[in-house]
Parts: sequence; structure tokens; C-alpha cells
Amino acid sequence: MKTALVVEDETNILYAIIDQLLDLGLKAIPADTYERASEAIETDHCLDFILFDGRLNDGRQSIDLIQRARERFPHCRLVAMSTDLREAQMASGCDYEADKPLVCGLVLELMNVAS
Repeated sequence: MKTALVVEDETNILYAIIDQLLDLGLKAIPADTYERASEAIETDHCLDFILFDGRLNDGRQSIDLIQRARERFPHCRLVAMSTDLREAQMASGCDYEADKPLVCGLVLELMNVAS
């Protein structure tokens, strides 16, 4: 089973994405804070997708999380979902970019390509 980590501080958006990923048959891990995202990146053994918001409620950005995820999971597909930090996210190691309402469509497309 493929696993996705969703880094998003707005809980209504976070769980809308989580629900859609579960419907696609993925294991979905929510991370609504920088600390939870950091812990998941450091402790999870296999992540296939990580979807990153840019700015989290605690004022921190996802840029260093992206860099650490890229180092730890070189084959993981990293997706930038931020509007204002997307360019920096892509430069930091994200492979793909998608607007939040469309991100699950991108994940489905990537799953079909990998099959």
C-alpha cells in the first residue's frame, strides 16, 4: 500500500485531502504542524508521496522539511501545494506542483504511471 504524508495546517483542507487519498486506496498521514511533519519524515520508513503546504500556522515554512524529505526519501514524489512559496518549494526539491483542490488528481495520475 502506498503512503502519503500531507503537510497542511488548515485542518478542513488537510482532512479533505486525507479523505480523498484514502478513497484512492492510500495510507494517508496527516501533519498539521511543522513538528508533526518533521517527526513523520524522520520516523516513517516508507513514504511514497509528500504533499507540502508552504507556510504553517506556527510561522514556519516547509522548505527545510522538503530538503530533509528529499535526502531521506530520494524516490518519494514531493508535491508543492503553496501558492506564494511554490517557486522556493520547487527549488528545494519538490518534483511536482498542484493547487490544493487538484492535488489528489495529480497523485492518482502519478500512481497510474508507477503501476
